[in-house]
Amino acid sequence: MIILTCEREIKLIKEAIDYLKGWGLERIELRPCPIKKRIELGESFAAIRVIRAEERRINGSPLPMELKFEKKRLSSCSCGKGVVYDGPLYSALLRAYIFPDETSWLKSRPVFITMDYIASFEESEKRYHLRYAIFSFPVIISLPGIVEAPAKPRDFYISQSLGIPMETLKKQYLIGLDDPRYARALAGILLQAWFYYETGEPFCPDPHCSLYNAHWQKELLIAQKDTPYILCKKHYHILRGSS
Repeated sequence: MIILTCEREIKLIKEAIDYLKGWGLERIELRPCPIKKRIELGESFAAIRVIRAEERRINGSPLPMELKFEKKRLSSCSCGKGVVYDGPLYSALLRAYIFPDETSWLKSRPVFITMDYIASFEESEKRYHLRYAIFSFPVIISLPGIVEAPAKPRDFYISQSLGIPMETLKKQYLIGLDDPRYARALAGILLQAWFYYETGEPFCPDPHCSLYNAHWQKELLIAQKDTPYILCKKHYHILRGSS
């Protein structure tokens, strides 16, 4: 598996890879971000911005200031400034411009890690939702999405509105890249990416398996820990048989 890294969070990513290697995935290669300095992609990125969560409509006619923002973002490696991108279109953009030879790249199982926010449109609810990952080619993992995409319990939002300090909330919730549970959560999502390439299915219905598709942060914290197990029996045997 080739992991295309966000240089700003290289320490976190390396910590997650240490988990993967401990689980038996040794064939992992780190490569630099493929879009850094690619300012010619500015217009393409501006065009896939999500305009409104309630509309399946992207930014087909970017404004000059939006183009300027995107080019600056790419030239200075300043992703994650609050803009939300259509995740499947983000993956398609990378596929067209960065991975034109899809056949050879498929064998390498590329995973692109970014600080950008990504979302996909939920047809049943007729709205966009933030995602921590888009399982396509290449797989995209959003680092802020790991924290912000899974819904938190009502108590969290009430506590936040009452002005309870974030440091206090951190003790109960996964908040921020400095949380010691973050690298383990990222490792589990990278494991989902590996299974996506290996079997075509990144998820598992077992809530204790690292492949569980968590929609709530509580579910994420239950799935992304080493107890009672890292993988259910089915996925453990697949991993052992392929790694």
